[in-house]
Amino acid sequence: MNLLYSRNLKNKKDIEKFLNPDWEKDLYDPFLLLGMKKAVAQIKKARQKKEKVAIFSHFDVDGIVSAVLFRSVLEKIGLNVTVYIPNRLEGYGVTEEGIYQLKKEGVKLIITSDCGISSVKEIQKAKKMGIETIITDHHEIPKVLPKAISVINPHQKKCRYPFKELAGVGVVFKLVQALAKEKNFSLSESNLKWLVDLVGLGTICDVVPLRDENRLFAKYGLIVLNKTRSIGLQKLFRQARLEMGKIDPYAVSFMIGPRINAPGRMDHANVAYYLLTTKNHDDAENLAKDLEKANRERQNLLSRVFEEAKKEIEEKKLFQKKVILIGKKDWPEGIIGLIAGKLKEKYCRPVLALSIGKNHSRGSARSIDKFHITEILELCRDCLTQFGGHKRAAGFSLSNEKIQALKKRLIFLAEERLSEKDLCPKVDIDSKIYISEINWKLWEDLEKFEPTGFGNPQPIFLAEKVEVQSLRLVGKEAKHLKMKLGGLDSIFFDGNNHPIKIKTGDLLDIVFQINVDDWGQERKLQLKIIDMRKMSND
Repeated sequence: MNLLYSRNLKNKKDIEKFLNPDWEKDLYDPFLLLGMKKAVAQIKKARQKKEKVAIFSHFDVDGIVSAVLFRSVLEKIGLNVTVYIPNRLEGYGVTEEGIYQLKKEGVKLIITSDCGISSVKEIQKAKKMGIETIITDHHEIPKVLPKAISVINPHQKKCRYPFKELAGVGVVFKLVQALAKEKNFSLSESNLKWLVDLVGLGTICDVVPLRDENRLFAKYGLIVLNKTRSIGLQKLFRQARLEMGKIDPYAVSFMIGPRINAPGRMDHANVAYYLLTTKNHDDAENLAKDLEKANRERQNLLSRVFEEAKKEIEEKKLFQKKVILIGKKDWPEGIIGLIAGKLKEKYCRPVLALSIGKNHSRGSARSIDKFHITEILELCRDCLTQFGGHKRAAGFSLSNEKIQALKKRLIFLAEERLSEKDLCPKVDIDSKIYISEINWKLWEDLEKFEPTGFGNPQPIFLAEKVEVQSLRLVGKEAKHLKMKLGGLDSIFFDGNNHPIKIKTGDLLDIVFQINVDDWGQERKLQLKIIDMRKMSND
């Protein structure tokens, strides 16, 4: 029960819903979302008038899968649909360049996916050019909303939707669900679950909390993903050496997601979009190879830039401040978000990374719980030309002459709002346990917590005074510790670099997760050590 309480699940109804998500029962009414009725009415009108409709999407995984999902549904109900995904140089949200292009193509209605909530001027521009707009987004609500026909975003103050943390693809799916309730669209609600592989993929990759409806999307998304009909995804799995039937949240987050994201970071997201929409096996094979190549290039570039950033932070002692702002001219825009994330994890403080241009720069921020980065950027609005995002992640742009002013403001706000305790790395322990309690029955109970991820992490345990019965170094560089602790196999990745050195016979307090080791002929329970503390042998 401690594991359920740690997730704030205390009554029978919430516990049942968490442990046994039910697709038929647990989906909320999409018309509870503010703006949904107007959006459906406008789409009906576009179909009646045979207007050309454009999906204007963000260039990350969430946006790409949203566009793929949405286009397939809109075409199914008889609309003439095109998709526009900007490159990073155009900027975030709806762009003027995109509007001009869609105007040339004769588009009369733009529907955004995973973007647009901050595009006030651009939406007004589209209106003047004779293009109406429906916004579907899930980012933080700005002070001024665009004047679109409809804005669908669960974060709106007057929105009665019971769950606020949907991913962009989740919001798009709710619009699809609403369209399926319209009889004259001939969409079957029961068949929508075959689209949920894309919803689960976007939900997991966008790192929204895997609770409530997101848990439903992730669970059923993984089921469908493991038998997906998408030729592109099948080829991508093969490139990533993933086996159908064994796709889990880790594979989605760290193997599939980065490959879909890679073209948008290195060149243009259209490559990933084409992979997910092609019906041709040869094209899918070639596109999957292109994604694999782009991902390798992204990994190499990320490694180089991360080392450069670390070196500058150490030399200039930037880690002594409670927030870090860092950037260089040759840092590509496509990886600065990854750099900010890795630096945030290393230095346990908010990090803003810049790709510095000739006169103008673009930035990406990653933050900690106590420093709501989008609210902070709102307080720095006079230094910025554009910004938007969530509590823990945001994108922004500014003129180079404002960089120092932004840095000073950030340092002041961090000093004002963060304590030294907020910057200390911490591990949230779900429950204390005895090693003797770890068995296959416990593992069966733990499997009910899947899918785990952000907002529903894999349970973490504490066991005290556990004896080290054996240990050895493993891995290419001999930096991982393979141990026998209290009769159980254990692995501590990078454990040889831990400040505490241990030997056989030592007693340890250990913080760990429980996994299954499938290597070899025998299937065994294994402890994945997160941290340890040596006890006195007295």
